[in-house]
Amino acid sequence: MLINIHSTIKSSRVNGPGDRFVIWTQGCRKMCKNCYNPETWSHYKNNLVDIDSLVEEIKNSSVSGVTISGGDPFEQPEELFYLLREIKQLDLSDGVIVFSGYTIREIRGDSKLEKCLDYIDVLIDGLYIEEKRITNGLAGSSNQQFHYLSDKISSDSIEIDQEVEIHLLGELIQITGFPLIDRMHMKSKGISFM
Repeated sequence: MLINIHSTIKSSRVNGPGDRFVIWTQGCRKMCKNCYNPETWSHYKNNLVDIDSLVEEIKNSSVSGVTISGGDPFEQPEELFYLLREIKQLDLSDGVIVFSGYTIREIRGDSKLEKCLDYIDVLIDGLYIEEKRITNGLAGSSNQQFHYLSDKISSDSIEIDQEVEIHLLGELIQITGFPLIDRMHMKSKGISFM
């Protein structure tokens, strides 16, 4: 099975506890104003990746957890379910974190989405609302909620500072984390955010 992704980072320490493999899916219909990742909105076939190969890459790495963001991962429900189910078999010590603009209530109201919850350790849900922006932790705005769906990740371990990482991806510079910088100015300089 293939999943449409925007990009990955094979090792990050600013997207949750431990050393994490980070996946940004491609496609989001919510289009939140001043979203961190507007490059991920389009549903065009960006980078179709074989899920088994992606999981094998995670398995062969030294990461202790996986973070999945987007776009919105739940806009590819069958692919997300398959990916999560396969990652769960790796039994990573720092578990799986998934970001979504859907609320947990909306996810539970759709059987295709709900089955994914059994394979997620922390769900960070809700639209990004610029007027409610916060500058600490993994959530982007104060309306977003953390749902601890297992005991693998504690609320203490998920609180982070405003750290960022810079990764070189060929000719692109990718910044990940939740930086307090002017995105539009940096984007005009050729710097991509994830």
